[in-house]
Amino acid sequence: MAAITLLRPTYGGLSVFSFCEPFLTARTLAEPLALWSLVLARNGRLVSAWLLVAVSAALHPLMALSAAATLWLMMVARDRRWLGLLPLLGLPLAALAWHQIPPFNALLQIYPTWWWTEVTKVNEQVLVGQWVAADWAAIATDVALLLGAYRLLYRQETTARSGWIGPLLTACLSLVLLAIVGSQWTHNELLTQLQLWRGLWLVRALSIALTPAVLLAVWQKGPLGPATAASIGVVLGLANLHWPTTWLSMIWPLLHFWIWRSGHSVSLRFLRLSVMTSALALLCVGCWDFAGLASLPSDDTNFMNFSMAGIALVSMPMLMLALLAWAWGVWRDGQDSGLPPAKAAATLALLLLLAGAWQWDRRTAQMRFLESHLHSASPFEAVLPAGAEVFWDDNLAATWFIAKRPSYFARQQGAGILFNEGTAKEFANRRKVFQSLMDRRGTCEGLSLILGEKPGDIASCDSLAETEVTKICGTSPTLGYIVTRERFTKPARAVWQVPGAQGADQYQYLYDCSTFR
Repeated sequence: MAAITLLRPTYGGLSVFSFCEPFLTARTLAEPLALWSLVLARNGRLVSAWLLVAVSAALHPLMALSAAATLWLMMVARDRRWLGLLPLLGLPLAALAWHQIPPFNALLQIYPTWWWTEVTKVNEQVLVGQWVAADWAAIATDVALLLGAYRLLYRQETTARSGWIGPLLTACLSLVLLAIVGSQWTHNELLTQLQLWRGLWLVRALSIALTPAVLLAVWQKGPLGPATAASIGVVLGLANLHWPTTWLSMIWPLLHFWIWRSGHSVSLRFLRLSVMTSALALLCVGCWDFAGLASLPSDDTNFMNFSMAGIALVSMPMLMLALLAWAWGVWRDGQDSGLPPAKAAATLALLLLLAGAWQWDRRTAQMRFLESHLHSASPFEAVLPAGAEVFWDDNLAATWFIAKRPSYFARQQGAGILFNEGTAKEFANRRKVFQSLMDRRGTCEGLSLILGEKPGDIASCDSLAETEVTKICGTSPTLGYIVTRERFTKPARAVWQVPGAQGADQYQYLYDCSTFR
């Protein structure tokens, strides 16, 4: 549970998707039900397992697909006749596609070149071919950890009829391969839209859950065990952050494995130096990540206001797990000395529960205000005509919650271009208008990350110049209004003093685009 809490649940490409998201969706319930079904299947309760998968699929079919495929492969291992289920499912799907029944008709359609080009620019995270080396390193690390778990924890008790790690990896990696064939090679609409690679969430979840058990098992494997476990921890720590240096760091545990297999004797000094080197590497990585997370501003894309203690915990998860393992060992060994481990653990759990109840709402002040005023009258309600197009600069949430309408343009809303050709055409036209603004802010943010502060010779990353507004309004005939924190020479139609806001966010100005044309 500590590993699931501390290690990051991101999976797939570009660190966009994750399980256990900090907001409520159908995935919130579908994911634990899918995991529970695997537990039931491993315990031989197959009927209950399939029922849970069915409920999970009713909530979110994509999240349940990898668990269902794993269950099916487990059943095939028990009885080859389960292979007959594949054509029984495939033939009806092919018939629906042949008769042009949506959405299955997309199985016989290919993205036009212009549409595919737009998808690659806006939805690059869903295309396996555009993932970076760090993403593949994280996937390889998760797969290797599950293979290690099989060898260290399950091999003695696993038979062809009870194994689950093999079917799990086969199912999830097959979905990734099918996604590569369907999207990157053939540009098939349905296979791209299904995002079958998202079955990797199951690999990530179980690799996180098994991380402490695998590291403890390696730690206890002879004199070289502690040093080897610590070296593996370095790779896990870097993969957890999706750092590109993960591949290079794999040399460190491979060196320990080579020493292990070769039978070379090593000195106690070498073992201590190895563990200290790994611990120092994890500390440096954690401090770097802590500094980066602590400097991030809170906005509508980072809506969780983490405490400094929380940032420190998620920045140094491997060191925290090592500390917890040491404390667990002390409690266990303290049974003979009168220290009751169960009571100590229960006390710690109670303290954490109380702390969690006290700090359960970590929304930023802005998000708390926006969500609590969802059903309140808009401050611009008297001015904004019904159906008018509004661009609320740098605040997608306010457009939906306060103006109660979609934004005229927001990159996040481009997720829909994957599924609808009309949406793709309109979004492509609007993206061209805002491309120069996005490029300027992207350059500024990149320089800020390198320099550690906003560059003094260019405009602020979140600013909006009046010349940019003139260009946007002049090239967007359907855009009616712009809301921004900037005060221009043109008169504002309305001004909103945001309750509780400070500094530059204290006032929001509503401008009529017609005054800029």
